Formats: sequence, C-alpha cells, structure tokens
Amino acid sequence: MKRLTLLFCMATLLFVSQSCTKNYTVSVYGVVTDSETKKPLEGALVTCENKFMETGADGYYELNDITAIPLPFEGKKVELLVVASSYGYHEKGVTLTISSDVKKEVNFELKKW
Repeated sequence: MKRLTLLFCMATLLFVSQSCTKNYTVSVYGVVTDSETKKPLEGALVTCENKFMETGADGYYELNDITAIPLPFEGKKVELLVVASSYGYHEKGVTLTISSDVKKEVNFELKKW
C-alpha cells in the first residue's frame, strides 16, 4: 500500500509540474527573396502554427503572438516550423527551437521550380 501511495504521489507531482509549464509568445519576421536574383518576392505566403501572412512588395512579413506550448517530457523547449511558399518556387521550411518569449528573424531564399 505504501508503494502504491508513493507511486500515486510521484505521478501527481510530475503531472502538476508539467501542467504548470509556461507557454511562450513568439514573433517571427523577415524577408522572402528569389535565391537567384536576390529580389524580394511579393505575395509569398509565410506560415507558422495558426498564423499566416503574405509578403508585401518589399518581401517583408511579420507574424506576431504565436503561442508556443511546451510538450510534457520535452522540458521547456518548443519546436516551431516556419514555412515560406510562392507560386513558381519551391517551398522552404525552417524549424526554430524556442525556450523563452522571443522575437526571431527568419529570412527565406526561395528557388524557382
């Protein structure tokens, strides 16, 4: 009975400590360009989690207030995938490892098909 009680207490402690993990607020910004000409790509789509944005004439994008939730047993790190795509170009993704609230620059150079 003592072992069962100890096991229950340890499981409860682990669950509570994991559920109290802080969520992070992340912002990602940058420029999407053509890999050959280095010119900005207008209208490229950049996505991360449930956020998305098309780039302007200058190729610039900014995704704000992305909620990153650490998974149980993964510590305080979170991986986020940021993807850029545009018609006539190969899609490109970058994985970010986040361990705090952060504003991160991610630039993309897309190659034509």
